[in-house]
Formats: sequence, structure tokens, C-alpha cells
Amino acid sequence: MRTIAVAALLSLLSASAHAQAVICPLTPATGTNNILCANTAFVQKSIDPLKVPQTVIGSLPTCASAADGELYEVTNGVASPSYNAAVSATGTTHDLAFCNGTAWTYH
Repeated sequence: MRTIAVAALLSLLSASAHAQAVICPLTPATGTNNILCANTAFVQKSIDPLKVPQTVIGSLPTCASAADGELYEVTNGVASPSYNAAVSATGTTHDLAFCNGTAWTYH
């Protein structure tokens, strides 16, 4: 497997406030041996900043096995939620709500 220098990788990732890293194949014809690189000629995947959907607590979808792992930013959360506490009370703070397959919890 071919490697990329750590300094070059860090330079690539910190190039701008909205830097993007791309995964390119070493052998474009087959798409094998993917590495992180700056060549966008054969882009397979772009890593953009994570932006989760916003909603209010009352509009969160039902948390069940089909929604397990979903993440929302609630805009009416409590000021200092306990980690993994049930999402129920409302307030004025933006908090992350995570569906664990059975209930929405603060994260």
C-alpha cells in the first residue's frame, strides 16, 4: 500500500476554512488502492462539514429502530442537558438530539 506524508496531508486539510479532502484511486482504471489525496481528477468522495437538520423538539420524527442513529439539532433544547438524558423539556438552546432506536437523547 502506498502512503502519503503526514505533513502533506495536514497541509491539504488546513488549506482553507472550508478545506475538502478527497479520496482518489491510485489506479483510476480500476478504482483500487484508494488514498487521501489532492488530485480531484478521479474524485470518489468529498468530505464536507457536517450539518445536521434543525427542528424543534415537538417536530422530531418518531424514534424507533428505523430511525436508530439519526441526529438532529433541536433549536428549543434545555440550557444544560445531561449527556444521554431523554429529550423532553423545551427551552431556548440549540442542542443535539440522537435517536438510540427507542428514544431521543441529548448529545
